[in-house]
Amino acid sequence: RRAIGHAAFGYIESHIARQRRHAGIYISGLTNAIGIKIIREPNIGKATYPYLTILFDDPLKRKKARKAFRWRGLGVSQIYEEAITDYGYLKGILPDKTCANARYLAEREITLSTSVFLKEKELYAITEILAKL
Repeated sequence: RRAIGHAAFGYIESHIARQRRHAGIYISGLTNAIGIKIIREPNIGKATYPYLTILFDDPLKRKKARKAFRWRGLGVSQIYEEAITDYGYLKGILPDKTCANARYLAEREITLSTSVFLKEKELYAITEILAKL
């Protein structure tokens, strides 16, 4: 891990700058999209944006988005499939609570990759598809 970190040290700033540019493309393309909220960096910090999280007002739109990108290989994914207390393998380990906020997030969020391997035309295509939902 040290060797990997050391090897990456010389280009990490350029990768972060590219990821921030990619996030900026998403943000500018989705800022006025109806029914979508963008999780942005806080005013007091500077995000590296390994991905950008968006929230849909309507869970059905999130399902449509997931379906639209399922086989495209563009890095559109979902971090939280369910609320943490809804995972069967955690029953008996976690308290039996409803976790309404976690469920809300799981039903509405998707993440957009800012990978340096994505081309700008792909980023614009992603924002166009999402904005049309």
